[in-house]
Amino acid sequence: MVSFLALPGVAAWHPDKLLFRELSYVFDVGLPFALLGKNPSAEAHEKRVGNALKLGQNLPSSDWSEVQVGALLSSWGANVSFVKRQSSPTPDLEVQSDNGLTVDVEVTRAEIRPLHAAAKDRLESFAGALLPGDVNWNLVFFFADASNPDELNAAFDAAIALRPGEFKEDSKRWAVRAVPLEHRDDVVGSETQQLFGPDWWPSNEP
Repeated sequence: MVSFLALPGVAAWHPDKLLFRELSYVFDVGLPFALLGKNPSAEAHEKRVGNALKLGQNLPSSDWSEVQVGALLSSWGANVSFVKRQSSPTPDLEVQSDNGLTVDVEVTRAEIRPLHAAAKDRLESFAGALLPGDVNWNLVFFFADASNPDELNAAFDAAIALRPGEFKEDSKRWAVRAVPLEHRDDVVGSETQQLFGPDWWPSNEP
């Protein structure tokens, strides 16, 4: 949240409504910058992302891809520097590992497959259906197929009936767990899958 609010121009971001979908967007955008931390080389990316927010536009895909890759590498402990764009070809990132090895990184954004696009759209609608006040705890969902509207609806119906500490699943299709607010760090941390995932969720895959 803090990293999102620190982006240049974000004060002009005024969505028509502020529900779970919009709150999810705040965390989706803020988390990569939080992982990057105070990185002076990311200033130009922060400005371009902030300007898109200010104007109500989609995030610039190239910049946003580089931010996400930089955040992922930073979370693994690498020292990441964003390379200033020049007229001649340059790498997008320079990454220095703990042993002093420096690697040039070129970021390429793949096209979104129709199935992935359908899953993304339905998950956004799914998140937007939860209104402030519906629940006073965190909900953690796992889906085998997030593009399936019937399974999303079933998981949603199960979720709003849960209470903190309770769990519901349709074996190997979806699962949802209600987590008390005081365990927020577990929900957004790297151990979420191990702490809350169902038995059938693959533990050795992304």
